[in-house]
Amino acid sequence: MTYYTTEQVYPLYDLLYNISMDVHTWYTKSDSSLSDTSTLEHILNYGTWNQIQSFIQTYGRDHTAELFHKLDAKQRSNLKPRISHYFKLYFSHAS
Repeated sequence: MTYYTTEQVYPLYDLLYNISMDVHTWYTKSDSSLSDTSTLEHILNYGTWNQIQSFIQTYGRDHTAELFHKLDAKQRSNLKPRISHYFKLYFSHAS
């Protein structure tokens, strides 16, 4: 299990709130039930470049790349094909 400090978590809540206000597709009964993978999937599909960079800055490039690869490897991924292709290239050069 990964634990984060308050300084790391609050920017992500702001990020999710801003995306939710821009694109009305996010619903959950509890914010605490959101996994890092679900959050990343939503941000990649519906977020802005700055929001994606904020996620990467908060979680770290390596952890974000790991989450992305797990997400992309799923048999039934909800990532848009163009998003999936772009970030496969992005994270393959992120070392």
